[in-house]
Amino acid sequence: MAFCRAKYSIKNVLKYHVIPSITLLFLTISSQSLAFAGNPELSFRVWNLFGNSFSWMFVLALISWAVLWLHLPFKNVKGPPSPSGIQPMYRTGGKVYFCVTVSLLLAVSAFNPQLCVEIYRNMSQILGTLNIVALSLCVYLVTWKTGNNAGAHKMQNQTSIVYEFFMGSELHPRLLGMDVKQLTSPRLGNMMWQIFNIIFFIAGWKLRGFDAGHFVNVLLQTVYIYKAFYMENYFFSMFEMMEDCAGYYLCWGSLVWMPCFYTFQSYFFVHHPTDMSTFWSTIILAVGLLAIYLNYCVNAQKLQFRNELNLNEKLNDEMSIKPVGIPVKYVAPNGELKQTHLLISGWWGVARKMNYTFELVATIAWSLPGIAYGIWCGLYFAFLFMLLVYRVLYRDEVKCKRKYGRGWVKYCTKVPYRFIPYLF
Repeated sequence: MAFCRAKYSIKNVLKYHVIPSITLLFLTISSQSLAFAGNPELSFRVWNLFGNSFSWMFVLALISWAVLWLHLPFKNVKGPPSPSGIQPMYRTGGKVYFCVTVSLLLAVSAFNPQLCVEIYRNMSQILGTLNIVALSLCVYLVTWKTGNNAGAHKMQNQTSIVYEFFMGSELHPRLLGMDVKQLTSPRLGNMMWQIFNIIFFIAGWKLRGFDAGHFVNVLLQTVYIYKAFYMENYFFSMFEMMEDCAGYYLCWGSLVWMPCFYTFQSYFFVHHPTDMSTFWSTIILAVGLLAIYLNYCVNAQKLQFRNELNLNEKLNDEMSIKPVGIPVKYVAPNGELKQTHLLISGWWGVARKMNYTFELVATIAWSLPGIAYGIWCGLYFAFLFMLLVYRVLYRDEVKCKRKYGRGWVKYCTKVPYRFIPYLF
């Protein structure tokens, strides 16, 4: 009886039943609604939810292209070990994939810019197709549990099929020889974020002429997204890749939410020109590029420090700072007590998440061209701010405190601020 009361407590009912159900419904509907909010010329039709021949050919082409690149003979690398101690296998080649894809898109658009206009006008149907593909994948992942796929680590003691569908049931499921999270997140999600931004800019140029503010918005995001492909080894060590299972939250979010919500500003500017002057566009571009560069520097310092610790090599004198770390102990998945170091110098000595701070500054920069339209172009910043604050307070720091114990407390005394020195 005590178990039943715990299982069906108000907290568990909300966590495993109510909140996932509401979130599923809200996000799935919102992904379609944004297409109409950004382009008032569209009219809602129920059959748009199922796509059309154009949208299905376009989406299947994108998926086939991503799958092809994950089967080309690039180097395989092992990602950081999961909590169960298994290291997932990833395929490299992200930088080449990005450059070839963007170059091919620009070449095709130069000869046929009308194609970008057609993609823009069919965005509602494209999102309908992506929804079907993403939801089908999530159903497949929650029902296919043979345990034969390499690196399968199932979530235990789930109390709701809705929660399991939402959060996923396996950390590293593989499909057709590919890591599902690598396929959906960096290879499809990030790439669709990139190409849709460019497509919408070209469509706006074709329909209404060159827009400097729109150009800056897309250029800054292009540099930011390229950075993610350039540092793909760092991406493999991010919280989502290490500890989130493959489910609606991660897979649907990458296949639908990213190409819908992350590109909304560029989509919005097609019908709502920014009318920003060249002078202010240049200022915003400079600020945004600086923020992205600093974000890169923060992540690069941590990646190099981590690599040198793993290789037990002498710290590289070419770094702009001399890395300093404090020793902390933790229990490995196999029960062995181990020691590592937490970086407390460079940007990581200023605040615990300065990479997030510069990411938010970059987001503000590429959102500023649409400031005249109010909340619409601030949606992404608001979403990212809430996401990062939640991640730091309720995921990253909880995980680190549980893992390092008193070592984490000592680290926090050395680096007391999270985002902004002397403020937060």
